[in-house]
Amino acid sequence: MNELVQQLLIGGALALLLAGLGSFIILRRLSWFSDGMAHVSLGGLGIATIAAWQPLPVALIWTMLAALIIYWLERNTKLPSDAIIGILFTASMALGIIIFETIGSDMEELEEALFGGLNAISGSDLWMILGLGAVILAWLFVSHRKLTLMGLSEDLARASGVNIQTQTIILYLSLAATTVLGAKVLGVVLVSALLIIPASISRLITHSFRSYTIVSLIVAELVMLSGILVAYKQDLSPGPVTILIGAGLFIVLSVVQASRIIKTK
Repeated sequence: MNELVQQLLIGGALALLLAGLGSFIILRRLSWFSDGMAHVSLGGLGIATIAAWQPLPVALIWTMLAALIIYWLERNTKLPSDAIIGILFTASMALGIIIFETIGSDMEELEEALFGGLNAISGSDLWMILGLGAVILAWLFVSHRKLTLMGLSEDLARASGVNIQTQTIILYLSLAATTVLGAKVLGVVLVSALLIIPASISRLITHSFRSYTIVSLIVAELVMLSGILVAYKQDLSPGPVTILIGAGLFIVLSVVQASRIIKTK
């Protein structure tokens, strides 16, 4: 498969996944969780490196385990969620950095983990991204109404027969897995931005939840694919380029909307 075509295929699949989950993350105010999971994954990458295992599966298992721990601690301790995720993600990130330093890993390997890169994605990684991504997207499609109700009001969702506990656990695990998959392209530091930016742009220009979700998907695809194309042609890392394009679009639309509001006052 042509290198650019493979990169666009991976980017397109990840954009759908990130934007699909991002719509519900903004609705439930879980952006802090996605950012934390991205940093947690660095510990899994470090363990995989020192044990000479495949990094993506280990990072997935490590991060999804952290998501389950967060869910359990939220419901069985008096600690607030942001404190729990803050402790876990900083500890896991510190572990990853220490491992990379201990084994004498070069800066290029650590930079790739932090800022992403499509060149290191193997054939098995590609199929794992596409396969797991398809499963999560299928769940989002089936559970769309339940997740929307939960985002609006958990009491309303419970009254409508939604199993809040089960859906929240699946959402946490899906978010953890999606963050790890997205970090392969965008990096640990930047991946949460593509969960947030398309949904935020969509919220600026739409007036219903149905159109909000659809526009989020379209924006994510445009931002991701254009970022990959620009990065490929200019020989740059796709992660920073993609995020700058998305952030630039968000800033422009925010200024336009703000100016319209000011004029109507």
